Amino acid sequence: MTVTASPLDDTSYNVLDATTATKTDTPIMETPFGIQVVPQQVLKDQQVVRFNKALQNVSGVYFVPNSVGDNASILRGFQTGEYYLDGVRQLPPSHQTGFREIANIEQIEVLKGPASILYGRLEPGGLINLTSKQPLSTPYYALEQQFGSFDFYRTTLDATGPLMKDNTLGYRLNLAYENAGDFRDVVGEGHRVFLAPVLRWTPSEQTQVNVYMECLHSRIHSNVAYRPWATLWHRCRAKRISESLRGWRILGPGGLSRLQCSLDPAPALRR
Repeated sequence: MTVTASPLDDTSYNVLDATTATKTDTPIMETPFGIQVVPQQVLKDQQVVRFNKALQNVSGVYFVPNSVGDNASILRGFQTGEYYLDGVRQLPPSHQTGFREIANIEQIEVLKGPASILYGRLEPGGLINLTSKQPLSTPYYALEQQFGSFDFYRTTLDATGPLMKDNTLGYRLNLAYENAGDFRDVVGEGHRVFLAPVLRWTPSEQTQVNVYMECLHSRIHSNVAYRPWATLWHRCRAKRISESLRGWRILGPGGLSRLQCSLDPAPALRR
């Protein structure tokens, strides 16, 4: 009997190069910035499905949950909702359709410290840059099914390969479908459908054209307690103490998504 063994590939967790700090493929040890990378292997091993869960691997990054299921990130004490995708600034997820989908993300790079000289207006705490999955020259196909608590189901598809024999044209397709319940009975189910195709054309060694598209249909759970706030508002009006509400404003669609107000210590409220 012959037993053979081969060393593990230590490059799956140990990322040597990053592009966020210099916008070039530069070794991290030669970069005069603090950079921490969450590689694809970590995302797979931890079965990460949320953007904020992936960044729990990064020191100095914290999150503040809000009412739309998104999380504002705090880097070195400075809060920011924006992030970057392949070096291009994106709107915060709260201005889009909830949390950021990571089905088409290869790795996450976090630059710690000021970087406005490269990226313009930016909080001094740092920035988060997502690196998307790119077409490969060899065919690759992956289908994954995940199950979780509260009727959580998630299916992802990753397919890539060349479209021409000379590898001048390639593609990559990432698809994700998610359906999940909630620990609260009054919330209901939420679902997401995400599609992200990429087409790459390489006419020469010096020229490369990439065409990206992301399509997301999402119905997410809101963390707002609709009924208690609505009940409080109606009670305030019924008892004719609306004049004791100072600085109130209604946020969100429908007029009763959230009520922000300050209450005077009136006897009617204490009752």
